[in-house]
Amino acid sequence: MDDESSGVVSECSWPNAFGHDADYTAYIFGLLEFGHWSHVTRLLNHAVLQYQEVLRREEQRALFRSIEHFLATKTKSVSAEVLTQISSRQSQTTRHGSEGSVGLFEIPSVIAYSHKTNALGDFCAKHNFMNTEHAKSLGLDVNYASISTVTLGNGKRITTSGTVKTQFRFKDEPEMYTLLFHLIPGCVHDIILGKRFLKATKTFSSLRNHTRRVVRRVMTGIDSLNCLYLGTSAPVFKGLLNGQKQEALADSGCKALIIDEDFAISIGLTVNKDEKHRVRLRFADGSTAKTSGMSFGVRWQFGPKPTSQQHTLDFHIMRDAPAPVILSDEFLFDTHAFIDFDCYLTDDDDDDDEAYFLAIDIDPNYRQEGTDAHVEDLAELIRRGEEDDRIADLLVTEEAEARNAETQRRTAWDARRAQLMQQASRTTLSQQSSADTIPPGSKKKSHWRFKLKRRKP
Repeated sequence: MDDESSGVVSECSWPNAFGHDADYTAYIFGLLEFGHWSHVTRLLNHAVLQYQEVLRREEQRALFRSIEHFLATKTKSVSAEVLTQISSRQSQTTRHGSEGSVGLFEIPSVIAYSHKTNALGDFCAKHNFMNTEHAKSLGLDVNYASISTVTLGNGKRITTSGTVKTQFRFKDEPEMYTLLFHLIPGCVHDIILGKRFLKATKTFSSLRNHTRRVVRRVMTGIDSLNCLYLGTSAPVFKGLLNGQKQEALADSGCKALIIDEDFAISIGLTVNKDEKHRVRLRFADGSTAKTSGMSFGVRWQFGPKPTSQQHTLDFHIMRDAPAPVILSDEFLFDTHAFIDFDCYLTDDDDDDDEAYFLAIDIDPNYRQEGTDAHVEDLAELIRRGEEDDRIADLLVTEEAEARNAETQRRTAWDARRAQLMQQASRTTLSQQSSADTIPPGSKKKSHWRFKLKRRKP
């Protein structure tokens, strides 16, 4: 039976189905030959989540038939859930920014030789950053004399507590790197990998590297997002916004599509200011501010010339945003922008010593929960992902029992979370009337104003 009649894509044609990285074929088939079934299944799920545009191609459907056929010959098969996801996503249109499940893109890593961690890859970060308390917990030698000034998203300037040098490697990869981390007290993430390291290791720009290094944790029922900007250099994509030329910040540490409020008004966007569309922005130091609303159905495309590849997006509108337009991690990864559209990416490295750390969390449930609850949500999100990975690596005879125990734990956690939300909601309602009586003029207009640093002439 030939490949065409069987619906199987030959090994040499596989790279064309993805459109990138010819050696990706050998990598996948090597995993299959050595029996790494669970890892391949995770890769398939990852591809379904990340590459929706590619999945609509006929070649991509044939690609997954090829994998299923190959696995079947090894007495294994692609899960029905994966194939169902592929089928359903092939007919979907691309629309980002609406409410739904919360995802967290992490890079499973090993730091200080043996400590497992999940790092955040932030393409807008000039340096690598680490939580000060996390560095101390690892017993790292801190250089307290190496400090710098950092500006938070609310305009407050803080001083880093020092730097550390330590060993870092990607999980399941042998290469070890010695990296310098700047320490931020109370940093919202334990480990943040900056742009220069991400570029040097091609973590985002290579399909193979992105697929094996970046993991998407998904949690439903918790609408908590975050947005980061760390550093003075601002990589931007050139493109068209509603048909007009526009640059957009490529922020892989941002979980929200954002447009500056003044810019939105200047280009005639309609801003829906209903309370349900206003969310609370949470900065790195825990301070908060609200968005102005949302603009729905905004058209964006990569590149300065009109094409058929337009994306319909829903943007949060933010007063005094750090850039006119900010693209989120989910959108950048779903469209594999760093791979397919890197020719439109402008990356102006700035060697100035001053660094900016603009960190924002978006928490639509701010009325019910405080900072502690937000941190708990993120911790639970990470734990669920880690448990999924752990269970996937168990023996077949142990998987069912472990999955049942984890399901019961999640159910109990969700029930407790819902109860706390209800209690907090009742408390907030009793305070709402007094809060609404504060005159608009009494609020500081620029309480959380922040801008990108001006480039040197």
